[in-house]
Amino acid sequence: DAAESLGASWTAGPLAGRHTGTVGSAGILSFNGNKIMATGGGGMVVTDDEKAADHIKFLVNQARDPSKGYYHSEVGFNYRMTNLEAALGLAQFERLGEFLEKKRRFREIYQEALKGLVEFQEEYEGGESSWWLTSIKLPDNIQMSVEDLQKKLKEKGIPSRRIFMPIVEFPPYKKFRNGDYKNAYEIYRRGLNLPSSTLNDKEQIKTAAKIIYEVIKG
Repeated sequence: DAAESLGASWTAGPLAGRHTGTVGSAGILSFNGNKIMATGGGGMVVTDDEKAADHIKFLVNQARDPSKGYYHSEVGFNYRMTNLEAALGLAQFERLGEFLEKKRRFREIYQEALKGLVEFQEEYEGGESSWWLTSIKLPDNIQMSVEDLQKKLKEKGIPSRRIFMPIVEFPPYKKFRNGDYKNAYEIYRRGLNLPSSTLNDKEQIKTAAKIIYEVIKG
């Protein structure tokens, strides 16, 4: 699952030069509207297994055997991407380098403005992040809750979003709970994603960073 990491790669070790999503038997990438590049929805499966690729193409076309008319030999899915979406995706892909550079610059702006005030998600050693979102964690010496911070930022026109809730909180997965998941809950409790859309420019991010600093400092 490389849904949010398009453009991220390993820079050292045995996987140096490989991109996320290309290591396992198959990888998936999301092109939803909030991702680094978008097609309006949907995504892509990547694999170097030609047999698997052919089967995936079969399944996304409702598992219909065209030689037998409307005959479906397996449970299939209507997951086809339209030509218009594909054209948009190709145009967006041409700008991927620009988008990745913008994301990296946004993180640098936040880090410069909020250094010493909050904790930042760090880049994996031996890897290069795509910085889909700039994520921070409020240290314990800051008494404000993430919910209060979000509320105050919203009042000043700055959107934000929580770090994902631990999956064992969702009804279908609660039965698989096996431990306290201390880190996952701590990141959810004290973590926040800052405005990072490529629709923003550097000046807007600098303004957002300044307001975030002022709100946290009180």
